[in-house]
Amino acid sequence: REVAANRLDAGATLARLLIPEALSRERTPRVVFVPDGPLARVPFAALPLPGRSRLVVDDFEPQVVPSLTVLRETGRRAGAPTRTLL
Repeated sequence: REVAANRLDAGATLARLLIPEALSRERTPRVVFVPDGPLARVPFAALPLPGRSRLVVDDFEPQVVPSLTVLRETGRRAGAPTRTLL
């Protein structure tokens, strides 16, 4: 039980840091997360909405898309020419 409680606390802490409280008041069906670096491993859909007892996935259709950094690095590895985004 203690492990489960610690995980819930960690999830709530992450949610407070990463998800704006205003999201809890949104009426849009979809929310898009663009994490960079190690944040790409965060299960955003499973995080609790700040100030509510519901998860992101309970109220939204969460989508996670790669950051520009990831796309740039993927292109470099594939041998694609590097372009500057203006």
